[in-house]
Amino acid sequence: MISTIQALQKYLLKGADGFDELMMTSPGCTREKIRELKKALPDIPDSYTKWVEAVTLNGIVVGYFSVSTCSYHSNDIVANLIEGNRAGVMFCEQMQKYHLYAIGNTSNFGIFVATASSPHKEGEIIAIDENIYAEKYNAEQWIYRLAKDFEQFLIIAGNVNQLHREIKKDDSNYDEKKEEFLERLKILGVAEEYHKSWLLFF
Repeated sequence: MISTIQALQKYLLKGADGFDELMMTSPGCTREKIRELKKALPDIPDSYTKWVEAVTLNGIVVGYFSVSTCSYHSNDIVANLIEGNRAGVMFCEQMQKYHLYAIGNTSNFGIFVATASSPHKEGEIIAIDENIYAEKYNAEQWIYRLAKDFEQFLIIAGNVNQLHREIKKDDSNYDEKKEEFLERLKILGVAEEYHKSWLLFF
């Protein structure tokens, strides 16, 4: 089981097979770059930016999740975050309405961090299904709360990936691994309010 960021780094390094772009190494951005990020995105929570500073996130994929917003700037996570939060990007309407910043994505979903002005808890990690564009009158059903903060989100995503590698090709042990995943969430202290959302990604 992956229970810390350091364990996640070791897990990702082991699976990277020498490809630098897949490695979550330390440290991340300089403090100067963090100041640039906070100037551009002034409400971005410290619980998120501390990990931008602590570990490299640009180009990193954890499980199904890309943890950078885009790839316009291959070596600059801050430039990518600023670009990924400009006016007119996908989910821009929801980002403004719910006071969120885009921090990543996965198939059919955007991944966001909530600001202090959000109806969600500051630092909370939110997923929004692109189907929100098809049913604007019931938008909230396409918004999912994933974790209390970015650290917890990364650790859970790592466990999803680890367990998926243990599922047999014929899916004969899928239910067993799903139950193991739910048990891991409890051991990790993940609040039950997040469990249902994570089953979407398992």
